[in-house]
Amino acid sequence: MNRRSFLASTFATAAASSLRAATPGLPIGLDHFSVRATGWKAAQYIDYAASLKLNTIFLSELGVFENFEDAYLKSLKEQAHKANLQVYVGTGSVCESSNTWKASNGTGVDHLALTIKIAKALGSPVARCYLGNQKGSLNGWRHRQAHRKHDQIHQSQPKSRRGRGHQDSHREPRG
Repeated sequence: MNRRSFLASTFATAAASSLRAATPGLPIGLDHFSVRATGWKAAQYIDYAASLKLNTIFLSELGVFENFEDAYLKSLKEQAHKANLQVYVGTGSVCESSNTWKASNGTGVDHLALTIKIAKALGSPVARCYLGNQKGSLNGWRHRQAHRKHDQIHQSQPKSRRGRGHQDSHREPRG
């Protein structure tokens, strides 16, 4: 363990203890994303949350799971139960037209179904996902608007002009 890791771990332990004392009855947890640079897998994140004496661990990406087999997921659930941790499960985008979509996820429906399967297997009360991000949504909206505008212009031009090639057919007349 290097100095930086030691200091971060010490700070996290102290912060968790202070929060627990200040907010009795309120579950205190960790989103694995905040320490994702460790490159750990789900079991290691569960161990880390347990070492901090937290109440919850949010595994917010499916990439932390070694596989999606029932036996493996059951072992994670048991590990968390022994550590008195409630597991929350999430994933990224389930929208195939989002700039945050990963084609390796299959279809959006398949990806969401997998997330729900994992959440159920781990006893998570939620299966968090999102559609995209503000940048992607806005750019997607602008892209669709540009295509609509192009189609409107193209359809309003005389057929003789439309036949002159793609580059000329979508330009508005100067005036």
